[in-house]
Amino acid sequence: MLGFPRIGPDRELKFALEQHWARQIKTAELQEVARDLRELHLRAGVLAGIDVLPVGDFALYDHVLDTAELASIIAERHGGSDAGGLPAHFLACRGADGVAPLEMTKWFDTNYHYLVPELHEGQRFALRAESAESAESAESAESAESAESAEKARTWRRRISWGSKRGRSSSARSRCCR
Repeated sequence: MLGFPRIGPDRELKFALEQHWARQIKTAELQEVARDLRELHLRAGVLAGIDVLPVGDFALYDHVLDTAELASIIAERHGGSDAGGLPAHFLACRGADGVAPLEMTKWFDTNYHYLVPELHEGQRFALRAESAESAESAESAESAESAESAEKARTWRRRISWGSKRGRSSSARSRCCR
């Protein structure tokens, strides 16, 4: 098993990103949706009996961008290798007035598009200790987890069955989760 689609069973991440970009929700709310989805994916794996679970497969927008940022590959117009945090991350994704985003391209012949990191001669690579999301969410995650654990446990039991409401049989779910 390689992981779950990061968007969520009901496209929760897509809607949260759109609301965040429209300034309808705060960064903490976006990060809460992301945290909940990561937990949903891990819990679903545990409940399915999977003993080796993937981690680090989640991205708020684009995993290729996350990997580039991990190696300090950040375009100068987006703040360069010293840039960090979600504002710089989303600047690379979406651009802003007078600042172009990174180019998108298709992954081979699929419908998946990814952001193309910009490399230049003499490029320096340096491992960054934290991602854009983890840098801003580590503190808020600790306090939120302890307060909501009982409610989340009830929510997981309802949401783990997401495949059945899309017409998938339980045997299909178990095949995809082995």
